[in-house]
Amino acid sequence: MLRLSGSHVAHLDHVAGCGLLVLPHAADDVPDPFPTAAAGSTLPPGARASLSLGEAAWADAMRQLDRLGWELSEDDDGGPLTVGTTADGREVLALYGRDAIISAPSLAEIGASFAALQAAAGVLPTQRDGRAHDTV
Repeated sequence: MLRLSGSHVAHLDHVAGCGLLVLPHAADDVPDPFPTAAAGSTLPPGARASLSLGEAAWADAMRQLDRLGWELSEDDDGGPLTVGTTADGREVLALYGRDAIISAPSLAEIGASFAALQAAAGVLPTQRDGRAHDTV
């Protein structure tokens, strides 16, 4: 487990090159207290002066992961591949390690890696329709 800034948590398998990124709750984000450029600013009127806490933490987490050789796995539409959610409702995304120890892991190795990572991250099991099982 690797704790990144802003409550992002990465679970990484360097051998198979598989990973998961547990996102913080979106409701915990703190907006920028000065969201637009002030009069006399060098920014155009209405331009954002900075990012919310969550946006800044996301950007920092992506920089940290990139430096370590990890990036987001993409879904069929080119967006981040969502793996599921945790019991407390945090979204979990898939990661890809660019420098895996095994250069071409088998499907069985990838499946075993993701199963272990999902257990470690507390990802809820899903039904065949992709919805998470109820925990109650």
